[in-house]
Amino acid sequence: MSHAHPALVVPDRLPPEDVAELRAAWLRLERPSFAARTSHYLGAPLEAGFQRLAPGLRMRLEKATDAALERALDLAVTSLTPLPASAARHRAMSVGLGAAGGFFGPAGLVLELPMTTVLLLRTIADTARREGEDLDALDARLACLEIFALGSPSPADDAAETGFFELRAALAVELARGGGPLTAVWGGGSSAASALVQALARRFGVVVSQKAAARAVPVVGAVTAAGLNALFFEHYLDVARGQFVRRRLERRWGRMLVAEEYARIGAAMDAPS
Repeated sequence: MSHAHPALVVPDRLPPEDVAELRAAWLRLERPSFAARTSHYLGAPLEAGFQRLAPGLRMRLEKATDAALERALDLAVTSLTPLPASAARHRAMSVGLGAAGGFFGPAGLVLELPMTTVLLLRTIADTARREGEDLDALDARLACLEIFALGSPSPADDAAETGFFELRAALAVELARGGGPLTAVWGGGSSAASALVQALARRFGVVVSQKAAARAVPVVGAVTAAGLNALFFEHYLDVARGQFVRRRLERRWGRMLVAEEYARIGAAMDAPS
């Protein structure tokens, strides 16, 4: 006597507990604002700091941003295996770097940024691992690097936040322009790797400039610069938590079902109250 196996039922909607997790992820991915956090922390607008940034310093910051992401990419190539409880340790190290660099104002950020970015990437990797990511997989490593773009407003649309899925599509297009498949990113010195760094740097650089501008405000000293680094870490870790919760739900329920629920959440959040 044979027994028929029941057909696998694919739900039309995510379970309520997963919808709640996705809603929290939506807020972290679509509404991050380092500028708002910084302005609240300082009690002063960032515009005053931006006016104090000399053109030469801006150019140095751009180069430092590129160098920081290249170093992060190198780390992604060699190893992203995080150490236990790395978030607290790396945040503390970043705060220490901020305190040391704070004595030199915005210019100190040029020296500090590459080290802070590497620490942040390792912490992002730890967040990914906790959500079930296989850090040996190319897709997971790329997702870690994408955090540097996802946490930054787009300069192309008046500092409005670019939607998560639209941003991922834009990064894919820019990477394709580099002249090779995704695996070419890990080829070492490839045009695809260069395209990825440039795409990330343009968006990551927005937050770097905000950070430098905040440090240019007169009240900022070593203590405040250390606090800014703590905000910097929290800002990107919030985005990382949203990114990897969403990916975990996609692995469980499928990308299409999660994307549909994500869109419903967005429509509800943006609806007039």
